[in-house]
Amino acid sequence: MKSFVLTLVALASLSTVALAQAKSTAPLPDTPQVQLGVTYNATRLGSGADLWMPTGGGVDLSFGGYRSTWLNGVVNFSDSIKSVSGGGASANLSYLTVTFGPRFIYRQKKYDAFGEALFGLGRVSMSANIPGYVNGSEGVNGFAWKVGGGMDFNISRRVAIRAPLVHWQQFKTQYFGGDAANFLSVGGGVVFRLK
Repeated sequence: MKSFVLTLVALASLSTVALAQAKSTAPLPDTPQVQLGVTYNATRLGSGADLWMPTGGGVDLSFGGYRSTWLNGVVNFSDSIKSVSGGGASANLSYLTVTFGPRFIYRQKKYDAFGEALFGLGRVSMSANIPGYVNGSEGVNGFAWKVGGGMDFNISRRVAIRAPLVHWQQFKTQYFGGDAANFLSVGGGVVFRLK
């Protein structure tokens, strides 16, 4: 698992250098760029568990600097949910993150490819309702980070389709005894260019 993460970080680093040095064919923006991305995500919980959280979503707001084609700042809000019910009982698991960081972009006329490293806060919460036994919820907060990227395929000057969007994520809190929970998130969505 550690070798996978190290390989992912090394590839992201090398691609970042290549993207920074590459000459883009897209024109330079003459005003600051603002994008709103809305995505659907499916998330797999690692760390010894094999649990898919098939319902999830994310919203990210990215801000590009004036005359910059390769670097944006990103604020990302995402949540993944797993619900199980049967026999009158139900349980819900949720993983919520609020992260921010740099996004490195390689722009072309028909698509933008990007890689990003985001850091912030996460919350894992669980609620259960088993009639006559349990009815409650519990949650823990911790440090969250994610490394990944994706592609935006331009439909028009203002709209793009984001697919795929892939992140390797980690959540660390004192309640896990110093251990970290690892997540793989895969998704896609729509990007609106606001400015």
